[in-house]
Order: sequence, then structure tokens, then C-alpha cells
Amino acid sequence: MNAYVNDPYALFAIIAVSAAFGYWIDSTKWGRRVPGILVSILIPTVLTSTSVMPSDAPIYSTLGAWLIPLAIPLLLFQADFRRIYRIAGPLLLLFGIASLSTLIGVAAGVLFFDLGPDEPAIAAVLSASYIGGSSNLVAVSQMVDFHDPASLSVAFAADAVGGISFMILIMTLPTTPFLRRFFRSDVMADAAAAPPGESSTETPLRSTRMLTSIAASAVIVAASALMAERFGLQNYTLLFVSGIALVIANLFPRQLAMERGAEEAGLIFIYLYMPVIGAFTDLRSLSANSLDVIAFALTIVSVHVGVLLLATRLFALDVAEALIASNAAILGGPTASAMAATFKWRTLITPGMLCGILGNAIANFIGVSVFRLMV
Repeated sequence: MNAYVNDPYALFAIIAVSAAFGYWIDSTKWGRRVPGILVSILIPTVLTSTSVMPSDAPIYSTLGAWLIPLAIPLLLFQADFRRIYRIAGPLLLLFGIASLSTLIGVAAGVLFFDLGPDEPAIAAVLSASYIGGSSNLVAVSQMVDFHDPASLSVAFAADAVGGISFMILIMTLPTTPFLRRFFRSDVMADAAAAPPGESSTETPLRSTRMLTSIAASAVIVAASALMAERFGLQNYTLLFVSGIALVIANLFPRQLAMERGAEEAGLIFIYLYMPVIGAFTDLRSLSANSLDVIAFALTIVSVHVGVLLLATRLFALDVAEALIASNAAILGGPTASAMAATFKWRTLITPGMLCGILGNAIANFIGVSVFRLMV
């Protein structure tokens, strides 16, 4: 069925309004119960599923191709390793537990469901996606020769449903009394104790600083693209972007600490990208043939969350750090950083992005290993 709205400017307007509405909700009392970033995703999901918006449009790919690469350096400019070492260490440990939780979820899915001859490939691509990201799903599908269009589209649909369901759960958990009662979190306590409107710095935000930061990010992205092309590693451009940004952040920590516009601009780009995730999700595309694969994906994310929360409780780990590590694994660094910003967990914004980068780096290897173990 054709969508009512196909004009790229109109589609971008819907995306921008969804992002702005979600950003606004975070500043209201409603944001304590329904995080704005979740609203930004669900609005386009509903519009796509009711034929108002198309589930695929050039503007979506364009926004993804530009917003995420530009956002990564902006969020990493504050990644002075000497400053974030105490936070990143425990978070990386939790990310390791989160990755293991995903693999336990895959094992549970294999035990409960019979997906036929495509099962090893489906397990492999979902393992990669829920440790790294959707880009890893695509890469691993090529590595294991999983090319059948019908089966691949089902895997993509299951990945999307699992991701959206996880997003609803992970963004709702911090607002529940259950979490505050049974889990400890110094990060949550610090955020709750902070005066309203307190920012991470007293340096005034100026448009000149923000534009300078965006320009620097654009230069890094351009240089990274050239380097990736030079070495024949175009699929790993984002790793080059992350690497260069981290080097610069640690060579010039004092100078970049003054560029407060960088983090704000990065979060704006992330918020603009969140509705694109929802726009790609057309719930009408789900068929009876895909239900088993969707149930498989939902089993993975459910077991992932359960195992991670159990480990967090048993070892008295910080639950806010656990949730960010979980988000970085299942959805990726950008959404983990956005979640940290949404709940005012400022100290977790950069480490969340770093965990996502680590996930992107290791997910292909893990996905292929899962496939080899099952064939």
C-alpha cells in the first residue's frame, strides 16, 4: 500500500517534529514515566504502520548516512581517557556481561525454536546485531552466505521488532519503583540529587562553539572516509571516525573540554536519527512465516535483560551502568548515549558510545563464530 506522505521535505518535517516533541517531553514531568526518545521512535512507527509514511525512503538512508557519523565525534570529544577511566572500566565489564547475556539468549532461542535450515544463519546475524548493531547484521549475513531475500527480510523484521520491544523495556525500567527498590545506583542517585537545570559545566553554550564543533566533526568524517577508501575498508568508516575522534580527544583534552557545543550538537543529531528507526518499522510487514523468527529475537532480548539484571543484582553492580551497557549491546552506542542524556546520567554518555564502538568491532567475529558452531 502506498503511503500518503512521500515528499522528502514532508517526511523530514515529520521526523524533525517527532524528535523535537520527544526532546520536549524529557523536560516535562511526563518524561519521568515515558522517556522522550521512546516517543520519538514510536510516533513514526505508528505512522508507517498506518500508511501515513513509507517504511523505506531515500531521506531515511540520507539521514542515517550523515547524522550518525557526524554525531560520533561530537559525543567523543569529551572522551579523555584519564577522566573517564573510573566509569569506563566497570561499564566495559558490564558490556562483556551484556554480550554474554545475548549469547545465552541465542542459546535459549535455539533450544526453544526450530527455524529449519536457516537457523544457524539467523542465530549468527541476530547475535551480531544484538552485540554490535544492524550494520553487523548485514556484514555477517554476507560472511555466512545468507542471501535469500525472503529469509533475510524476515530476519530484518525480527531484528526490528526485537529492538523496538527492547527499547520500550529498557527506557521504561529506570522509571519503575522495582528498579530503585532492588538495585543500587550511584549514577541514579547523583542525577536525582542534581539541582534542576544543572548542566555538566558552567561554560556558556554559544553558537560559535557549536558550529566549530560540527565543522571539526565534518572534517574528521571526511578524513575517515578517505582513509577507509584508501585501505579498502569502506564498511569500517565509522571505526575510523571513532578512532580519529578518540585520538584528538586525548591529545587536546583541555581545549575540547571548553567546546560544550559538541555534546549538545551530537545529542541533537542523535535525537533526529531516532525517528528514522521508527520509520523503518512497518508492523504490517509481519507475516505468519516470520512469527517464529520474531519469537526467537524476543527470546534473545528477554533472556539478555534477565541475565544482565540478575548479574547486576548478584554482584551489586550499578544498575544505571548495566542498562547503558545493555543498550549499547542491543541497539548501539548512539542510542546508549542518548539514553544516558535522557536520564541525566552525564557520566555515562561517552562510555556508552565507547561500548557501542567495541560492540561494532567484535560483533562480526562473534556472529561468524556462532554460525560455525551450529553448522
